[in-house]
Amino acid sequence: MFRGTYCFLFLISILVPSCSKQRTIHRSFYYWKSSLEISDSERLFLEQQNIEKLYVKFFDVVWNASANQATPIAMIRFNDLLPRQIEMVPAVYITDESLKKTAVENIPSLAENISELISKLSDHSGISFSEFQTDCDWTATTKSKYFQLIESLKKKFSEKKILFSATIRLHQIKYAEQTGIPPVDRGMLMFYNMGDLIDPSTVNSIFDSSVAAKYVSRIKDYPLPLDVALAVFTWGVHLRKGRVINLDDNLKMSEVNTSRLFMHLHENTYATSQSFFFHGDYFIEGDLLRMEEISPAICEEAAKMVAPRIQNDYLSLAFFHFDESNLSRYSSQDFNRICNAFH
Repeated sequence: MFRGTYCFLFLISILVPSCSKQRTIHRSFYYWKSSLEISDSERLFLEQQNIEKLYVKFFDVVWNASANQATPIAMIRFNDLLPRQIEMVPAVYITDESLKKTAVENIPSLAENISELISKLSDHSGISFSEFQTDCDWTATTKSKYFQLIESLKKKFSEKKILFSATIRLHQIKYAEQTGIPPVDRGMLMFYNMGDLIDPSTVNSIFDSSVAAKYVSRIKDYPLPLDVALAVFTWGVHLRKGRVINLDDNLKMSEVNTSRLFMHLHENTYATSQSFFFHGDYFIEGDLLRMEEISPAICEEAAKMVAPRIQNDYLSLAFFHFDESNLSRYSSQDFNRICNAFH
């Protein structure tokens, strides 16, 4: 009897040695709105889904031609406080154009403007933070300015000893030798928006597994610990003569179909035969509208594709973005399955 029990326990120890080595997942969301307001149902969601962190966009940095300098715009308004268990990470979106047009000698002053505004917004709202994130789709041309900006920001926040993170796109993974590695503690891999928006053959530019497959093999070699951001949103891509006129992330396919204003061309693409206003957007004859969605099944597919390539033992799994219309399309079981792909 003893020998049989011993053999059984020995077999179990062989079959399940990884149970104690599961990767730690911190469930997170991006908050990309102009004002911080959390409804009762959203608070309940945060609690039930054990959300630990919100990456909150504090403002954008864009090129101001009239002032001839990079300028912060679209500052967030804090109309609510987050639940105590939620860590807030200030995030700043920096356009690549603002870096291109900013002289090297003006990078330190740009860092000072950014740090002062971050401190002003957080102090005024009684917010403390232990991580700060920059969001920029930098290129080989702008990498030196961007990395200098990060180093300058680190000096500005040196007394707070905060963790610095930066968003990483797939092309920055694949062509790391050209685009460089940002001088941060962690990278946030944005595993979405990988297709060609203007290509008429594109079905879903938010996530395309065939496009992702061209990049994922390099992820495991990236020399930064990587967190992962997955999309959970839908949008309508308004196209006119090969140009993107608007991206409407509040538009639903059901609204397009019931409007009877659009002709269904194929799959998720529609055309117009007359001019009209729809959903606050002006369409003219010949415009195209492509409806793109990240369903729970597609999000889970993306998770299963990227998860095996992540090498670190813990990560922040962030969904983009926190909005009731997005949350309503996903059940608790959906989020659990997506998160479990990373264990």
